[in-house]
Amino acid sequence: MIVGVHMSLHNTLQFFITNQCNKRCAGCFYSDQLSNNHMDFDLYKKTLQEYVPKFNITKVILLGGEPTLHPRLSEFIEAAKSQLVTIYTNGSNLDVLEGQVSEKVTVRIGVHGYSISEKPLADVKPPNYPVAIVYMLRKDNIHELSQAVQDAETRFDCSYFMISSIRDVAVTKSFWKDTNETLSNKDYKQEVVKFINQYKGKLDIHVANRGTLYGNGHNTCRFINIFPDGSCTLCPFDISLGVKNRPEEFGRRCNKHNECLLQKTIWCKSIQDKLANYRY
Repeated sequence: MIVGVHMSLHNTLQFFITNQCNKRCAGCFYSDQLSNNHMDFDLYKKTLQEYVPKFNITKVILLGGEPTLHPRLSEFIEAAKSQLVTIYTNGSNLDVLEGQVSEKVTVRIGVHGYSISEKPLADVKPPNYPVAIVYMLRKDNIHELSQAVQDAETRFDCSYFMISSIRDVAVTKSFWKDTNETLSNKDYKQEVVKFINQYKGKLDIHVANRGTLYGNGHNTCRFINIFPDGSCTLCPFDISLGVKNRPEEFGRRCNKHNECLLQKTIWCKSIQDKLANYRY
Protein backbone atom coordinates (compact mmCIF):
# COMPACT_ATOMS: atom_id res chain seq x y z
CA MET A 1 0.00 0.00 0.00
CA ILE A 2 1.34 3.44 -0.89
CA VAL A 3 -0.16 6.39 0.97
CA GLY A 4 0.46 10.09 1.48
CA VAL A 5 2.47 11.18 4.50
CA HIS A 6 2.71 14.56 6.22
CA MET A 7 6.08 16.29 6.53
CA SER A 8 7.14 19.51 8.23
CA LEU A 9 7.55 22.83 6.45
CA HIS A 10 10.79 24.66 5.74
CA ASN A 11 11.41 28.34 5.19
CA THR A 12 13.90 28.12 2.34
CA LEU A 13 16.68 30.22 0.85
CA GLN A 14 17.50 29.21 -2.72
CA PHE A 15 20.88 30.52 -3.84
CA PHE A 16 21.62 30.54 -7.55
CA ILE A 17 25.34 30.40 -6.90
CA THR A 18 26.36 30.38 -10.55
CA ASN A 19 24.93 31.33 -13.93
CA GLN A 20 27.19 28.82 -15.64
CA CYS A 21 25.68 25.60 -16.97
CA ASN A 22 26.96 22.81 -19.18
CA LYS A 23 23.44 22.00 -20.47
CA ARG A 24 20.87 23.88 -22.52
CA CYS A 25 17.56 22.25 -21.63
CA ALA A 26 14.21 22.97 -23.25
CA GLY A 27 11.86 24.62 -20.78
CA CYS A 28 14.59 25.73 -18.38
CA PHE A 29 13.19 28.49 -16.14
CA TYR A 30 16.69 29.93 -15.75
CA SER A 31 17.74 29.95 -19.40
CA ASP A 32 17.64 33.75 -19.75
CA GLN A 33 20.10 34.13 -16.86
CA LEU A 34 22.84 31.79 -18.10
CA SER A 35 26.27 33.39 -18.42
CA ASN A 36 29.75 33.02 -16.88
CA ASN A 37 28.94 34.77 -13.59
CA HIS A 38 29.44 33.16 -10.18
CA MET A 39 28.01 34.36 -6.87
CA ASP A 40 30.57 36.04 -4.62
CA PHE A 41 31.19 34.01 -1.48
CA ASP A 42 31.19 37.08 0.79
CA LEU A 43 27.77 38.09 -0.54
CA TYR A 44 26.53 34.58 0.17
CA LYS A 45 27.83 34.59 3.76
CA LYS A 46 26.42 38.04 4.44
CA THR A 47 23.00 37.02 3.10
CA LEU A 48 22.99 33.85 5.21
CA GLN A 49 23.94 35.76 8.34
CA GLU A 50 21.17 38.31 7.82
CA TYR A 51 18.31 36.24 6.41
CA VAL A 52 18.55 33.01 8.43
CA PRO A 53 17.56 34.62 11.76
CA LYS A 54 15.38 37.32 10.19
CA PHE A 55 13.15 34.89 8.29
CA ASN A 56 13.63 31.77 10.44
CA ILE A 57 15.28 29.91 7.59
CA THR A 58 15.67 26.15 8.12
CA LYS A 59 16.71 25.03 4.63
CA VAL A 60 19.21 26.22 2.01
CA ILE A 61 19.16 25.02 -1.61
CA LEU A 62 22.18 25.59 -3.85
CA LEU A 63 21.49 25.58 -7.57
CA GLY A 64 22.17 27.50 -10.73
CA GLY A 65 23.03 27.17 -13.56
CA GLU A 66 24.91 24.08 -12.53
CA PRO A 67 26.11 24.53 -8.91
CA THR A 68 28.89 21.95 -9.17
CA LEU A 69 30.67 24.32 -11.59
CA HIS A 70 31.23 26.89 -8.83
CA PRO A 71 34.92 26.68 -7.81
CA ARG A 72 34.10 27.34 -4.12
CA LEU A 73 31.10 25.01 -3.80
CA SER A 74 32.50 23.17 -0.78
CA GLU A 75 32.79 26.48 1.10
CA PHE A 76 29.20 27.36 0.23
CA ILE A 77 28.05 24.03 1.64
CA GLU A 78 30.11 24.36 4.81
CA ALA A 79 28.86 27.89 5.52
CA ALA A 80 25.21 26.76 5.48
CA LYS A 81 25.51 23.59 7.55
CA SER A 82 23.59 25.01 10.49
CA GLN A 83 20.54 24.50 8.21
CA LEU A 84 19.51 21.63 6.00
CA VAL A 85 21.36 21.95 2.68
CA THR A 86 20.31 20.56 -0.71
CA ILE A 87 22.40 20.74 -3.88
CA TYR A 88 20.25 20.62 -7.03
CA THR A 89 22.35 19.35 -9.94
CA ASN A 90 22.03 17.86 -13.41
CA GLY A 91 24.25 14.97 -12.30
CA SER A 92 27.07 15.55 -14.77
CA ASN A 93 29.72 16.49 -12.21
CA LEU A 94 28.89 14.47 -9.09
CA ASP A 95 32.49 13.62 -8.21
CA VAL A 96 33.02 17.10 -6.76
CA LEU A 97 30.44 16.30 -4.05
CA GLU A 98 32.28 13.24 -2.72
CA GLY A 99 32.68 13.63 1.03
CA GLN A 100 30.15 16.48 1.21
CA VAL A 101 26.92 14.51 1.68
CA SER A 102 25.60 13.84 5.19
CA GLU A 103 22.32 13.74 7.12
CA LYS A 104 22.10 17.52 6.72
CA VAL A 105 23.51 17.80 3.18
CA THR A 106 21.58 16.08 0.40
CA VAL A 107 21.75 15.96 -3.39
CA ARG A 108 18.90 16.11 -5.93
CA ILE A 109 19.55 15.12 -9.53
CA GLY A 110 17.15 16.64 -12.05
CA VAL A 111 16.47 14.62 -15.22
CA HIS A 112 14.16 15.05 -18.23
CA GLY A 113 13.82 11.39 -19.24
CA TYR A 114 15.47 7.99 -18.96
CA SER A 115 17.34 7.68 -22.27
CA ILE A 116 16.04 10.65 -24.26
CA SER A 117 16.29 14.41 -23.71
CA GLU A 118 19.10 16.78 -22.73
CA LYS A 119 19.30 15.27 -19.23
CA PRO A 120 18.68 11.49 -19.38
CA LEU A 121 19.02 9.46 -16.19
CA ALA A 122 20.78 6.69 -18.10
CA ASP A 123 23.76 9.02 -18.64
CA VAL A 124 24.21 9.76 -14.93
CA LYS A 125 26.96 7.75 -13.22
CA PRO A 126 25.76 6.72 -9.74
CA PRO A 127 27.87 8.39 -7.04
CA ASN A 128 29.08 6.80 -3.82
CA TYR A 129 26.44 8.56 -1.74
CA PRO A 130 22.62 8.68 -1.61
CA VAL A 131 20.74 10.98 -3.95
CA ALA A 132 17.18 11.92 -4.84
CA ILE A 133 16.03 11.79 -8.45
CA VAL A 134 13.68 14.51 -9.74
CA TYR A 135 11.93 13.53 -12.96
CA MET A 136 10.49 16.44 -14.93
CA LEU A 137 7.50 15.18 -16.91
CA ARG A 138 6.81 16.48 -20.39
CA LYS A 139 5.00 14.96 -23.36
CA ASP A 140 8.00 13.18 -24.84
CA ASN A 141 9.15 11.37 -21.69
CA ILE A 142 5.96 10.04 -20.08
CA HIS A 143 6.63 6.58 -21.52
CA GLU A 144 10.06 6.49 -19.81
CA LEU A 145 8.86 7.30 -16.29
CA SER A 146 8.50 3.70 -15.09
CA GLN A 147 11.90 2.78 -16.54
CA ALA A 148 13.50 5.73 -14.79
CA VAL A 149 11.99 4.75 -11.43
CA GLN A 150 13.21 1.19 -11.90
CA ASP A 151 16.70 2.48 -12.69
CA ALA A 152 16.63 4.68 -9.58
CA GLU A 153 15.73 1.62 -7.51
CA THR A 154 18.38 -0.70 -8.93
CA ARG A 155 21.34 1.48 -9.91
CA PHE A 156 21.32 4.32 -7.39
CA ASP A 157 21.32 4.63 -3.61
CA CYS A 158 18.13 6.63 -3.99
CA SER A 159 16.58 8.35 -0.98
CA TYR A 160 13.40 9.16 -2.92
CA PHE A 161 12.08 9.67 -6.44
CA MET A 162 10.21 12.87 -7.23
CA ILE A 163 7.81 13.57 -10.09
CA SER A 164 7.39 17.15 -11.20
CA SER A 165 6.60 18.88 -14.49
CA ILE A 166 8.10 21.47 -16.78
CA ARG A 167 6.10 24.69 -17.02
CA ASP A 168 7.76 26.75 -19.74
CA VAL A 169 7.09 30.16 -18.23
CA ALA A 170 10.08 31.59 -20.12
CA VAL A 171 8.16 31.04 -23.37
CA THR A 172 4.52 31.41 -22.33
CA LYS A 173 4.96 34.14 -19.68
CA SER A 174 2.31 32.30 -17.66
CA PHE A 175 2.27 29.21 -15.45
CA TRP A 176 -1.12 28.23 -16.89
CA LYS A 177 -0.27 28.23 -20.60
CA ASP A 178 1.13 25.16 -22.34
CA THR A 179 3.61 24.63 -25.17
CA ASN A 180 3.99 21.72 -27.57
CA GLU A 181 6.34 20.06 -25.07
CA THR A 182 4.58 20.64 -21.76
CA LEU A 183 1.79 18.60 -20.24
CA SER A 184 -1.39 20.41 -19.34
CA ASN A 185 -2.13 20.41 -15.62
CA LYS A 186 -5.07 18.09 -16.32
CA ASP A 187 -2.86 15.60 -18.17
CA TYR A 188 -0.16 15.89 -15.52
CA LYS A 189 -2.65 14.97 -12.83
CA GLN A 190 -3.91 12.04 -14.89
CA GLU A 191 -0.42 10.64 -15.50
CA VAL A 192 0.65 11.05 -11.86
CA VAL A 193 -2.48 9.40 -10.46
CA LYS A 194 -2.11 6.51 -12.93
CA PHE A 195 1.51 6.00 -11.93
CA ILE A 196 0.81 6.13 -8.18
CA ASN A 197 -2.04 3.62 -8.52
CA GLN A 198 0.16 1.19 -10.46
CA TYR A 199 3.47 1.63 -8.62
CA LYS A 200 4.69 -1.52 -6.83
CA GLY A 201 8.29 -0.54 -6.20
CA LYS A 202 10.20 0.22 -3.02
CA LEU A 203 10.87 3.96 -3.20
CA ASP A 204 9.04 6.81 -1.56
CA ILE A 205 7.50 8.91 -4.33
CA HIS A 206 7.35 12.68 -3.95
CA VAL A 207 4.86 14.46 -6.21
CA ALA A 208 4.82 18.16 -7.02
CA ASN A 209 1.16 19.16 -6.72
CA ARG A 210 1.40 21.99 -9.26
CA GLY A 211 -1.90 23.44 -8.08
CA THR A 212 -3.86 20.49 -9.45
CA LEU A 213 -3.25 17.64 -7.00
CA TYR A 214 -4.23 17.14 -3.35
CA GLY A 215 -5.32 20.64 -2.35
CA ASN A 216 -6.07 22.38 0.95
CA GLY A 217 -2.45 23.24 1.50
CA HIS A 218 -0.40 26.29 2.42
CA ASN A 219 -0.96 29.61 0.69
CA THR A 220 2.04 31.71 1.70
CA CYS A 221 5.48 32.08 0.10
CA ARG A 222 8.23 30.21 1.93
CA PHE A 223 11.02 30.79 -0.61
CA ILE A 224 13.54 33.55 -1.12
CA ASN A 225 15.55 33.14 -4.33
CA ILE A 226 18.90 34.96 -4.36
CA PHE A 227 20.86 35.48 -7.59
CA PRO A 228 24.60 36.04 -8.18
CA ASP A 229 24.08 39.81 -8.27
CA GLY A 230 22.30 39.72 -4.89
CA SER A 231 18.82 40.46 -6.26
CA CYS A 232 15.79 38.56 -5.01
CA THR A 233 12.65 36.88 -6.38
CA LEU A 234 10.14 35.10 -4.14
CA CYS A 235 8.21 32.73 -6.40
CA PRO A 236 10.51 30.54 -8.56
CA PHE A 237 7.92 30.74 -11.35
CA ASP A 238 8.60 34.49 -11.55
CA ILE A 239 12.29 34.01 -12.32
CA SER A 240 11.66 33.56 -16.05
CA LEU A 241 9.64 36.76 -16.03
CA GLY A 242 12.43 38.85 -14.53
CA VAL A 243 10.31 39.74 -11.49
CA LYS A 244 12.24 41.15 -8.53
CA ASN A 245 10.97 41.38 -4.96
CA ARG A 246 12.00 42.84 -1.65
CA PRO A 247 12.97 40.14 0.86
CA GLU A 248 10.53 41.75 3.30
CA GLU A 249 7.69 40.41 1.13
CA PHE A 250 8.60 36.90 2.32
CA GLY A 251 5.55 35.14 3.72
CA ARG A 252 3.07 36.89 1.44
CA ARG A 253 0.00 35.04 0.19
CA CYS A 254 0.43 33.16 -3.08
CA ASN A 255 -0.23 35.63 -5.90
CA LYS A 256 -0.98 32.97 -8.53
CA HIS A 257 -3.29 30.47 -6.89
CA ASN A 258 -5.30 29.84 -3.74
CA GLU A 259 -2.35 27.80 -2.47
CA CYS A 260 1.33 27.47 -3.28
CA LEU A 261 1.99 25.81 -6.63
CA LEU A 262 5.24 24.35 -5.29
CA GLN A 263 3.76 22.16 -2.58
CA LYS A 264 4.29 18.45 -2.78
CA THR A 265 2.79 15.27 -1.42
CA ILE A 266 4.98 12.41 -0.27
CA TRP A 267 3.69 8.93 -1.03
CA CYS A 268 5.51 6.29 0.96
CA LYS A 269 5.51 2.53 1.32
CA SER A 270 3.93 2.36 4.77
CA ILE A 271 0.76 1.45 6.67
CA GLN A 272 -0.10 5.04 7.53
CA ASP A 273 -3.52 6.13 6.37
CA LYS A 274 -3.26 9.90 6.22
CA LEU A 275 -2.69 12.26 3.32
CA ALA A 276 -1.13 15.69 3.71
CA ASN A 277 0.83 18.25 1.75
CA TYR A 278 4.45 19.22 2.20
CA ARG A 279 5.97 22.43 0.92
CA TYR A 280 9.54 21.77 -0.18
